Amino acid sequence: MESGDRAVPKGQLRKWTGRLLSGLTAAFLTFDAVIKLVKIQPVVGASSRLGYPDIAVPLGIVLLACVAIYLVPKTSLVGAILFTGYLGGALATHVRVADPCI
Repeated sequence: MESGDRAVPKGQLRKWTGRLLSGLTAAFLTFDAVIKLVKIQPVVGASSRLGYPDIAVPLGIVLLACVAIYLVPKTSLVGAILFTGYLGGALATHVRVADPCI
């Protein structure tokens, strides 16, 4: 390797790739939680169509709690498991009503 090369070690690259992907995931799910808490019309309408008319705010609170748990390094594995359950429930709801969006 030449002295002018600024190669990033693989460990550093993997660490920053993981941080980027985790940050994007947390940002998307935080946005999803906030729009549930604000109760904008498309969210309320979609919840009603799926058979859960008054559940947007509680789901937003649960999702924000999952994001908070995920962002703490010591509890990130638990947060990832909670996300898996949350998103699995969302998928099951869409399958239950035969939603063509999935």
